[in-house]
Amino acid sequence: MTLNYTAQSYDEINHFFLVDPFCINFRVAGHMIEAGGNIDPFDQLTDGEKSKVARHEAIIDQFVAADKYVYVSPMWNFSIPPVLKAYTDATSIPGKTFKYTKNGPVGLLSGKKALHIQASGSVYSEDPLAPIEMGYSYLSKILHFYGIQSVETIFVEGTASLASCQTFLIVHCIFNEVRSIVKTLPGAVVDND
Repeated sequence: MTLNYTAQSYDEINHFFLVDPFCINFRVAGHMIEAGGNIDPFDQLTDGEKSKVARHEAIIDQFVAADKYVYVSPMWNFSIPPVLKAYTDATSIPGKTFKYTKNGPVGLLSGKKALHIQASGSVYSEDPLAPIEMGYSYLSKILHFYGIQSVETIFVEGTASLASCQTFLIVHCIFNEVRSIVKTLPGAVVDND
């Protein structure tokens, strides 16, 4: 079984894996950025700090330029992994993903779409555990804050208590769900094998 997305001539697909060594240093670059989006005087930074600021700016620009976002993450301690939280912190930049107005903050990324695939050992998308689920809840809220109102989710859950054959069936079902979402994207070509 394969799932192919044939990009339109105007589409560019960027894969950003948060295991990139820079991601570990989001906080290092971020400490130089103040609440207003201002940075310490650039000429006072070390070459290493300048490099981190430049990489941070490149990541923000790449994020803002995208039209669609796909997040795939496990649930860690009822939430998202720390590196994904650091990434959302690094992309929460006034003037880039949102702006302040006299009526409060306004997202700048309207008209974009996001998909979050979240895996967990137990079932957190419904009661009784839904009230303590903070992964999808947080990510959807931050994306809405950015102005991205179209946020879909696929929960791959309850896997801790399953035999490997049951896990395979769940993955197969999830794959079919992803297939139906991909079919709604412009230019999508989905193989049926």
